[in-house]
Amino acid sequence: MRTRLSYVCDLVMEAGWLLAIIAVPMFFNVFSSRIFEPDKIAFFRTLVLIMSAAWMIKIIDTRGGEISKDVGAGKGGGGATAIVRRLPFLLPLAAFVVITLVATVFSVDIDASLRGSYQRLQGTYTLLSYVVFFLIVIFNMRTKVQLRRAISFALLTAVPICLYGLIQHFQLDPLPWGGDVTFRVTSTMGNSIFLAAYLIMLVPLALSRIIESVARLRSKEEKRIDGEDIIWLAGAGTVVALQAVLFIWAIFTVAGDMTLGLWWLLPLILVVIGGLSYLLTRIRREGAIFQVGLLAGQVLLLVFLLAIIFFTQSRGPWLGLFAGILVFAILMVVRSGSKRLMGGVAAAALVVVAFLAVFNLPSTPLESLKAQPYIGRLGELMQTDTGTGKVRVLIWSGAVQMIFHDPFRTVIGYGPETMYQAYNPFYPPELAHVEARNATPDRSHNAYLDYLVTTGFLGLLAYLAMVGTFFTLTWRYFRGAGKGEMSFIIAALASAIAGHLVEIAFGIPIASTLVYFWLYLGMIVVAGLRLLPALADAGAPLPAAATVAGFPAKSKKKGKHDVRAKKGAETKRPALSFALSRKGFWWAYAAIGVAAVFLCVVLNVNPVRADMLFKMGTSYDNVGDVQGAISQYQEAISIAPNEDYYYLFLGRAYLEAAQSATTKGEQTTNLQEAEKVLLAARQIRPLNPDHSANLGRLYSTWANLMQDDSKRQEAVKYFTLATQLAPNNAQLRDELAQALAATGRYDEAMAQVQHSLQLDSTYAHTEVVAGDIQRQAGKAQEAAAAYAKAVLLDPNSISGDGLMDQRVDFLNQHQVTKDLTAALQQASQNAPNSPDPHAALGYIYSRIGDRDSAIKEYETALALDPSNITNRQNLAILYKDAGRLEDAAKQVESALQLAQMQQGVSQQQVSSLQTLQSEIQQAITK
Repeated sequence: MRTRLSYVCDLVMEAGWLLAIIAVPMFFNVFSSRIFEPDKIAFFRTLVLIMSAAWMIKIIDTRGGEISKDVGAGKGGGGATAIVRRLPFLLPLAAFVVITLVATVFSVDIDASLRGSYQRLQGTYTLLSYVVFFLIVIFNMRTKVQLRRAISFALLTAVPICLYGLIQHFQLDPLPWGGDVTFRVTSTMGNSIFLAAYLIMLVPLALSRIIESVARLRSKEEKRIDGEDIIWLAGAGTVVALQAVLFIWAIFTVAGDMTLGLWWLLPLILVVIGGLSYLLTRIRREGAIFQVGLLAGQVLLLVFLLAIIFFTQSRGPWLGLFAGILVFAILMVVRSGSKRLMGGVAAAALVVVAFLAVFNLPSTPLESLKAQPYIGRLGELMQTDTGTGKVRVLIWSGAVQMIFHDPFRTVIGYGPETMYQAYNPFYPPELAHVEARNATPDRSHNAYLDYLVTTGFLGLLAYLAMVGTFFTLTWRYFRGAGKGEMSFIIAALASAIAGHLVEIAFGIPIASTLVYFWLYLGMIVVAGLRLLPALADAGAPLPAAATVAGFPAKSKKKGKHDVRAKKGAETKRPALSFALSRKGFWWAYAAIGVAAVFLCVVLNVNPVRADMLFKMGTSYDNVGDVQGAISQYQEAISIAPNEDYYYLFLGRAYLEAAQSATTKGEQTTNLQEAEKVLLAARQIRPLNPDHSANLGRLYSTWANLMQDDSKRQEAVKYFTLATQLAPNNAQLRDELAQALAATGRYDEAMAQVQHSLQLDSTYAHTEVVAGDIQRQAGKAQEAAAAYAKAVLLDPNSISGDGLMDQRVDFLNQHQVTKDLTAALQQASQNAPNSPDPHAALGYIYSRIGDRDSAIKEYETALALDPSNITNRQNLAILYKDAGRLEDAAKQVESALQLAQMQQGVSQQQVSSLQTLQSEIQQAITK
């Protein structure tokens, strides 16, 4: 029995899934540190909790009657067995969820698996949110109007997102993103691949709407012309433009005032956009003029979608787009029944595949196209020796080792969101040359491989069984829809899912694509099991799945149901029932509402609040306000005490405070606080080698500040633990070697260096460490030889850590600088266009007193790179010392001009240049 309360619950649930369609792709939070994925997920999980509360209240209020109507009617009665029989996809779905829960229980980090990692937040809780969202859709989306409205919301959402992508492409973005967002646009996703992966899931929907509009215009009923259509069309266009303008206005407003006081602006705008979208979906005009305008808008949207996908230059999504369009074309041909069209589609697909195959071969007539912007990316699909292709191959190799290393983990996996911790023992050393050395992969860039890593073969098989069941049912629904309107919807949704499944074989599923994936699955079920019976009135064959599902079949006479089906539906007992009266459940409704609000705050709002405070802390850190940073980090930790990432920054802030302390007591206090914080971080995530390494760095610094040998031993201990957790990390072995050398254990230190060189023989830093160890041991020839090897690998390797003076002075003292200068001269010949060897030679010559040679080398370096401020400053000093004051003044003036134009120049360097300029001017005026 339906009540007013259940009606309100229906409104809340529909508002929830419509807002999810809008908010997840569009929302991002510039006031938090993570900005994109975790904040989108927090928003989505909040919506799901609210929707879940509404659904629970509705079930109680109707005594389960609404579910009974959906899956409890018909032959076979109600109950769990009937539900499973009529909704067969629930079995593999339940298996996938159960296996994920088991993998979570046996995870190497249960907390991370359950809550999700800091960077992704795609843990078990989030998966359960997707599943509940899906179930809410299939059990509560009831009408074709709701189905079409959800599709309209998805398409309307893409308009502001595409517009923002165009703004980025034309270099008009007001937000100061860290990376380049013009050559490969990112829009509201923060990553070009993520943006393209989301947009390809909308292209089939846009195509289906275009085909529907064309078919409608060709029908006789739609030929009439209504003068009011122009007004309605202008109004609709104005509303769409207003949505985009409001969104872009919000972005520009936030960019102009990056304070926490505006955190509410973008969420509010998204709600307003949702309301405007709802108004648009209420327009019902059948006139030809309106339909032509609608068609033009749909075509324009499709052009926008394809343009932004093109501007992302993302190869994996391009392949997914091709797959989605191909599936959609095949389904449309099947719908038409034309064998000639089928042949045309097959021929077109073969042409595209042949072009891509030839384009990816070396030395073909198409070779010149590879140098062209954008399209050249298509010629790199099979590239595995450089770039992201090599990154993926290396990550995959480590992931495969993970999977088969432990039979138990082969079956059940390491647990959701744990790859970044469990991957370290299998890290390929070569990966450090194509990605940052301090970065550990948390995804394989292949979702199917990720399922193997996190949930084992059981999880992957359950996922594939679930997807396979859905496609089987989808095919049945599509055939049952005949040539009716529902066939377009089913074909578009299935094609979008197919494109997504291809794309994730080369990328990472994200919040936006996963929300739409589960939404589309739910909408297919709604279309197939709830709406297809209505097609029987038009003479379309009723699919077997629909009758088995318990929905009453309709007779050919409009408005009359089959008597037997109706009777069965009414006489069977509801699938769920409650003994108590609904009037006695007011307290349950209140409890559900309070619990939903409480969980929203604790599980979703608080983590975002903590991250916003953490970002404020980093802002204080960046301007040198260590105490302000410590205060913000502490507050963030008080809200999110299990987020180990915050502890790292708090520990670093305490260490900086210790280094700048004026008294020994204050210094000791800060060091002890840093120790306490970093130990707590390691306790939270003991498998993360960064925590052990950071403790090693803390104790090394502590030992140097306090001259405490016991702390040096502690540093050795924690660096050893770090290398045990990440045995293939050359950098950690180098740090262990340095810690051992600090205790005088030179032989053990060199053994670690040799191990590091076996892992990665081309890592210049290892040779520098070797040279430093030999220098500390007093072995000048060996130190010079190691430094020489280092500069041949990287001319800047001996000068980037502030120890260049000590190294050069030691070699000069023992008269062995020739090995180093000879190596740098060789490096300059190996890379004649590189200024780095010449700059290093200039510094060494100036240090050993050969001013003329130093000037010559710096002049050569500046000829190769005139924009280097440091080289100009050093040359100015040499000119000044040589009495060439006018030349020195010109160099300083040029350096100051460059400092004004370049970003990232420290105030300390600017002050140093100004002081030098003043000294030169004083010398000139004397």
